[in-house]
Amino acid sequence: MAKKPKPPEWVTFEDALRAFVLAEGGTEGSTHIDPMHWHVASRLVVEGGFDPDFIKPRPPFVIKRKAGRLLLAYDASAARPGEATVLGGLKTKDIDVVVSIPGVGPCVAISMKGSLNAFRNLTNRLEEAIGDCANVHMGYPSLVYGFLILMCANREGLVPSALKGRLQADGTTGRVKMSDIAIRSNGDVSEYIGGFHEAMVRLAGRKDLRDDVSRYEAVSLLLASPDDATLGKSFVNIRQSKALYTSISSLRISTRPTICAMSTTQSGSEVRRVDSFGIENRRPSGIRAQRG
Repeated sequence: MAKKPKPPEWVTFEDALRAFVLAEGGTEGSTHIDPMHWHVASRLVVEGGFDPDFIKPRPPFVIKRKAGRLLLAYDASAARPGEATVLGGLKTKDIDVVVSIPGVGPCVAISMKGSLNAFRNLTNRLEEAIGDCANVHMGYPSLVYGFLILMCANREGLVPSALKGRLQADGTTGRVKMSDIAIRSNGDVSEYIGGFHEAMVRLAGRKDLRDDVSRYEAVSLLLASPDDATLGKSFVNIRQSKALYTSISSLRISTRPTICAMSTTQSGSEVRRVDSFGIENRRPSGIRAQRG
């Protein structure tokens, strides 16, 4: 019997990456990448300014009106799991995070995929991404569609302790298998990652509804570190391709607040200020956001 999906939680960016890398619930389902779905959905509310009722999965926030002003409040009981089903030109498509405005329909969607190893099979992801994008844009030509793929930044060398038990070492050398390597010992990305990135770059940059339906408005490739000292951090020290991370900002909301001025409050008199969602790792018991 399938497990009941968990409602979205308020998690930080690093929390989501750490859950993806560790994959403690296995990789057969989506439990290892669900936290990134939750994080992105929450960012679309807190910094994107969308009503949480318009987003699937529904983030743990509610909008309250007080003294003629709208306040965004954290409420775990308001969260709801689930994916939105979008009617494509050829078939329906369940998309990980969707903003759908009543009377307008789907306006923003983000599809997310994850790859922890066996990077030689990334061409399968490429074919799937092209087909999904064309199908959805045929149904909704004006939909802003983003594609985010997470990868585990497995370094050439010994298997890190965080991955032992999940990442199988080469039987001869005892080191990470060639097909599972994302980062070479000199800091360069492997040929599998580099080739996939170059192909994905050509699928990004759609700017108008008359553009090619098989191109996304934004594409991001993100490598998450499994190393003990940097577990849960994005790996950016890559020399081979300066463009590898230039598209990340297209899907990750700017780390400076644009719409909401936020403050987190905890029990007692302490009030902590944060300048962006996700920077403070400690989860507050309450949150208020005021439109600026």
